[in-house]
Amino acid sequence: MLEPDEMRMISAGIMALLLLSFAGTAKAGLTGTLKLGAGDSGIVFANKAKVPFSRVMKVVTRKVPGKITWMAMENIDGYLFHMATVVQADRTQKVVTVDSGNGKVVSVEPLVEKKKGEKKKEKASFTGTLQAGNAAKTEFPYMAKVSLEKAMKIAERKNPGKFYEVYIYDEGGFLFYGIEIALKGKNQLLKIDVDAGNGKIVNTDKM
Repeated sequence: MLEPDEMRMISAGIMALLLLSFAGTAKAGLTGTLKLGAGDSGIVFANKAKVPFSRVMKVVTRKVPGKITWMAMENIDGYLFHMATVVQADRTQKVVTVDSGNGKVVSVEPLVEKKKGEKKKEKASFTGTLQAGNAAKTEFPYMAKVSLEKAMKIAERKNPGKFYEVYIYDEGGFLFYGIEIALKGKNQLLKIDVDAGNGKIVNTDKM
């Protein structure tokens, strides 16, 4: 079984790969309505947003119909925005940027994935029920038996707070949702892993 520090390294590795894909997709020079401080972190992001995470998700899929594979709050030029990737029915991908203060879409861009080395396989301390096989990442949200929205509700029910980041990913050959929540009344982010096959929480880890 992996120690918490090792799990954090795996989580950080997953997110590093994801963020590489989104680098350069947001338009430079965007001006939002929520100004950020120099030291603001993910916990501050989650608590500062004026528009609920779930409402932003609806705004995103209304603008670009499809399934969200990743969404998080980001500091762009000192302002707070939600960014999301959407896989459309034809499996093309778009990155949608939304002002976290007023919920307005400010940018829609095609996702340009940068070439990267193969991710080192790590053995996780948990296992799932839905095998990823050799499916492309764009198939993950369409393979999931449990929707992202339902997985978020399951995670929040046991861990009340505000969402900071959500995504679907393959770990050890199985599909999971990673859901990061700024816990209510605590200065802490918690990552909750939810089985994309049956909706059960399989792991929680302090960030």
